[in-house]
Amino acid sequence: GGKEAVRLLAEIKLPAVDPATNPVPPAETAWANAVQVLPLVDTAKGRQNGNWHMNGGVLRSDKSMWARLALPYSLPEEYDLRLTFVRADNNDCLLVVLARRGRPFIFSIGGANNMGCSFETIKESRRDILPTKLSRPGVLSNNQRYQLVIQVRNKCLRAHLNGKPMVGCQVEDPGLSLAPELQTPRPNQLGLATWNSVYEFYSLDVLPVTGEGEVLK
Repeated sequence: GGKEAVRLLAEIKLPAVDPATNPVPPAETAWANAVQVLPLVDTAKGRQNGNWHMNGGVLRSDKSMWARLALPYSLPEEYDLRLTFVRADNNDCLLVVLARRGRPFIFSIGGANNMGCSFETIKESRRDILPTKLSRPGVLSNNQRYQLVIQVRNKCLRAHLNGKPMVGCQVEDPGLSLAPELQTPRPNQLGLATWNSVYEFYSLDVLPVTGEGEVLK
């Protein structure tokens, strides 16, 4: 009976993963073709709220209630984003302001008493294998370096932290939205925001998949 079970399991063919709704994160070598956004940043020009400083190539926010910075890059239609960061002080959230085809939305991590990780504000088009929102105690630790990879596709969104899938959703364009007070000045413009916490950013790379991004002057 045991041998028969093993044989039957070996013959089962699981459905192939659809890359349109469950994309695989890029290999390390692929990032050589990415746009490095941090070296382009002018904190005085991009500041929307709070105090931002660049020192030795490291971007640093302050403890303002919504320290916000518009970055000089307009996002392509589909892309992968890789962000390396440390939360240096206090224990509240980081937001990455994203967009797809002119519709802004955000990825949030570290909020809700350091338990939250989510895409906001999203209206899913169908159920996904990953949750749109995740609640886990101690999602971030202070003074620990993290690598975040966010994938924006025509049919889905994905976020991975240190190589582990965290949240995702399947969403059409009408399901993407963002409160006006958090939006960046231009359509498709990338942005960062922190709440009552100091974050340090060591790299921010965008790898276009479909379409082309644009460096903003």
